[in-house]
Amino acid sequence: MTAPAQIMTEEPSVSMELLDNFKEFSLLLERALLSGERVVITRQGKPMGAIVPWEDVEILRALEDRVDGEAAAEALKEPGVLSLEEVERDLGL
Repeated sequence: MTAPAQIMTEEPSVSMELLDNFKEFSLLLERALLSGERVVITRQGKPMGAIVPWEDVEILRALEDRVDGEAAAEALKEPGVLSLEEVERDLGL
């Protein structure tokens, strides 16, 4: 039998074995919602996923958008790059 979810001393504050009793899931989800705690889901002690507050997801998405935008801006500076209008024209769009 696996160990119950355990309180850790550093972020994330909770760890839960994947095969633990699933009734704990709703309790951990509620903790993430109310207190902003992050929960790591593990399998045999290895991180497999996480339960995080929705605000964390929004921050991650914003960071990804920023990184993607910066990468796109750099790619557009490369020689031989076609503009959107050129690609559309070449594809007959």
